[in-house]
Amino acid sequence: MKMIIKGMGVMAGVGLMMVAAGCRCPMSSQGACHDGNRYIQKVTLPQGGLVVVAEGDFEPRSLGSYSIRLYGADNPESPFDDFRSGLTRARPGGFIEKVLLKDLDGDGAVEVVVLFRGMATRSAEAFRVAERRMGFVESLKEHPLGVDCLKLLSFKMKPAEAGTKAWFETVEEVLQIRDAQGHGPDVGSQEWMNAVDKKVFPGKSSDEKSLAVGSLKWMEVVQMIILR
Repeated sequence: MKMIIKGMGVMAGVGLMMVAAGCRCPMSSQGACHDGNRYIQKVTLPQGGLVVVAEGDFEPRSLGSYSIRLYGADNPESPFDDFRSGLTRARPGGFIEKVLLKDLDGDGAVEVVVLFRGMATRSAEAFRVAERRMGFVESLKEHPLGVDCLKLLSFKMKPAEAGTKAWFETVEEVLQIRDAQGHGPDVGSQEWMNAVDKKVFPGKSSDEKSLAVGSLKWMEVVQMIILR
């Protein structure tokens, strides 16, 4: 009998060790958690409330899901007692790199932006809190590492008119026709648009050949393709 009880005690000890091993790592002062296997971050909203973003339990860092949850946090001693809304989504590419707040469309209200990092790409998704609920707004999937995801998300939410300086700059941000030192055709020039055409339509179909480079229709199709 003593042996059985002793054995149960050992098993209980092992169980406690397993629970301890599965505990979440402590949060940093910025609210982020990196334990090598999972990313968790909490963000305080300017209008009140807490948002928690976390990669899925037991999943590899390179792929899987993540959750974004909204808490009322009216009681500072127990901020997670008031769950209000949340979403679980597939990660668009790689691991969570950063979570931040940004007014993307200039309406005075911040969006929650989750940035992802892949082997050679970056992705992003934006969310908005309205009427005590978390809602998905916009996303970018697997763009080159050098792009400004916040700038592209802002453009997708509030596009500049085709043919304007802001429109050309956004296309350049995605396609990077010029090199890192700024060498290449002037953004918006005919030479630059020809280079864009070759990059966006490498093997033009008969329908695509009818698109005159620099025309409004051409710009609309370019925008649709590069900001998928």
